[in-house]
Amino acid sequence: MQTNNVAIKQEDQIQLESLDTITYGERLSYAHQQGIQSLETKIIQFPNAENKHTAICSATLVTQNGSIFTDVADASAEGVPLGCVESPVCIAADKAKSRVIADGFNLQS
Repeated sequence: MQTNNVAIKQEDQIQLESLDTITYGERLSYAHQQGIQSLETKIIQFPNAENKHTAICSATLVTQNGSIFTDVADASAEGVPLGCVESPVCIAADKAKSRVIADGFNLQS
């Protein structure tokens, strides 16, 4: 895949549910190549027993031209890979950042 003269490597694309998608790491690399002003996350909800150990984070991307994109994501022990069960906040933050990068640079989800 090639977007705005910056190539996204084939090995950084994975197939989920029969759809090709770009990994978070490659999305972040692409965003840096395009020039971002900032990429910030905020924790909206800390996981605890009352919310079924669900973390919710938001991410805000400011592109080089000043456009602002914001999105949210959640993660819980039930919906993350076994090795990530102890890190729902990190997973939620990475998912939110991945979504705003996709929106900000018109990348496939």
